[in-house]
Amino acid sequence: MASLGGALRAMREGQGLSLEDVERDTKIRRAFLEAIESGEVQRIPGMAYARGFVRNYCEYLKAPDLWPRFDELLRGDQDEVLGSYAPPRTAFRRSSRWWLYAVLVGAVAFASYLLFQQWQDFKARMMESVITKPAEPTLEGPQDQAQVPASEDLVVEVSPDQPGQGAVSGAVSGEPVSGEASMDLSWMDGGAPKEPKEAEERRGAPGVTVRAIGVCWVKVTDLANNAVVFQGTLKDGQEMSFESPKGLRVRLGNAGSASLKTSSAELSPAGPKGIPRTYYVLPDGTIGTKRPR
Repeated sequence: MASLGGALRAMREGQGLSLEDVERDTKIRRAFLEAIESGEVQRIPGMAYARGFVRNYCEYLKAPDLWPRFDELLRGDQDEVLGSYAPPRTAFRRSSRWWLYAVLVGAVAFASYLLFQQWQDFKARMMESVITKPAEPTLEGPQDQAQVPASEDLVVEVSPDQPGQGAVSGAVSGEPVSGEASMDLSWMDGGAPKEPKEAEERRGAPGVTVRAIGVCWVKVTDLANNAVVFQGTLKDGQEMSFESPKGLRVRLGNAGSASLKTSSAELSPAGPKGIPRTYYVLPDGTIGTKRPR
């Protein structure tokens, strides 16, 4: 092996090559090249690497006739190494427990998801519980007024001094009904009956009616003073009306579960299901998505 390595060194020097040149061209470390030229191939870790380095070195120096002699010696050394090789004793190998960690992580994720769903349901129930039903209108005033039995005769008396105005009176068991109720009879002269003043004011005021098609969270803000007039969850079938002379901002948590209706526009439903939307109700009754200036 030493004589073969010396022959490689002589061929390298004869070609005017240094170890640095060979290392740069073959990518074989200089220490391994020196081991090959000195015949100490055992300094190269691994017999397979040693055979590959020697073969590449021979091909680089254009000395293919030297490689069979190197191969014969290297194979003999390999057989000696293999003959002295003793397999390690088998021992119990611990199994991997990655599956146990995966199961624990999955269980924690599932428990977190259940807790999150319960928390969402609890918030929804709390928001529904704070919604108060609108008070039912009650009739106030003396009970003896406007109680005219339908089974008795109703007499309309027209005053000659004020045409179009009259008084309503009736009798129950021969007794006159206490109190008089005035009514507009101007339509008898060809004119249209006049609406009460309160109805005219109510019709002229801008407003919106929000009706829940399903369960929907609603927030209504008065643009006149930027004050929240309502915030809560409406159940299916509930509806609420809001008015403001400057307009309203209506925020819907689920646009597909609510409808909006004004005097001149209607959105039913107000948008796609599960998507929050914000609308602005203008004084003329139009509904838009841009905030009015």
